[in-house]
Amino acid sequence: MTRTFWLGAVLALIVAAGGAAGAPIVYHSPGDTGDRPEFAPHLPKASSVTLHLWLDPGSLPISGTLCSNATGDASCAYDLRVQVQGDSKIVSFTPIGDVVQNITTTENPTMLRANRLTNGAPIIGKQKIGTLVVDTTGPQGGLIEVTGVHSLGAALQLESIPSNTIAYVPEPGELVLLVSGLAGLALLHRLRGTR
Repeated sequence: MTRTFWLGAVLALIVAAGGAAGAPIVYHSPGDTGDRPEFAPHLPKASSVTLHLWLDPGSLPISGTLCSNATGDASCAYDLRVQVQGDSKIVSFTPIGDVVQNITTTENPTMLRANRLTNGAPIIGKQKIGTLVVDTTGPQGGLIEVTGVHSLGAALQLESIPSNTIAYVPEPGELVLLVSGLAGLALLHRLRGTR
């Protein structure tokens, strides 16, 4: 009897977790199709690298009046920050639709703040935030990260946007380490093969 209870409780937790809404996520879609890459892509060293920023509120279907009493995954509004770290810097940002944006000072442009409040029909599903252009020519590598903040869901509930790395510029030392590691493995393979 106790074993059946625990098995039922575990199954109920698994089903509940599978049906629960996930946090909205901001990411860079390299092909600008809205597809989310598995890993944060590497960016080349260039004076003008384009990042296509997208927001995915989740995939649960909407039921009810959106941005009022609905259930499901949608984003009725958001406030997010994108930070560029290392030697990279923001060149420009072109928002889509009614996105309001602010970039930190022009002398050291490293932070973008974007806000969207629906003033018409809210967008359901993945939505493009805008196009961010960064300069990655500095001598060190760097990260382009979403540093949070919040989204308003389908029923105007406050949801946190998790911090995550959306792209990065490898440091010059990473390539040296990779090449030396591969050379070491090739040498080890050759030495073991001669016995």
